[in-house]
Amino acid sequence: MAESKPHSGHATLSDGNVPESELGNVVSQKAATLVVAADDASDDMKNGADFVCSGSSDEVTILEAIESLPEVGGRVLLSEGVFNINDSEGIEIVDKENITLEGQGYSSKIISVDSGGNRTASYRL
Repeated sequence: MAESKPHSGHATLSDGNVPESELGNVVSQKAATLVVAADDASDDMKNGADFVCSGSSDEVTILEAIESLPEVGGRVLLSEGVFNINDSEGIEIVDKENITLEGQGYSSKIISVDSGGNRTASYRL
């Protein structure tokens, strides 16, 4: 029998392997990594990104990336730069599991902005 690690939502055998009859489903549902570039990211980063933010209400673009991940989950990698998040909206992940939101350390910054455009919080990823 082919060796494979079990994936959530799939039948597993007592030894922890996925039955051969389920392998096609496992292979077709690999986790993905999608890149989201900040509005002030380098041109090279923007050109290689899956999504590019506008610099305003960037939570919309980040949530688009999250929703584009396969059912088994994955990673959304935020580029260097500033991501402006509408304070009243935020980033709420619903009906998704195994999601990682990852930045570039000190180079990635999420800024929460209220309706008046005032910064209310700042986070580095």
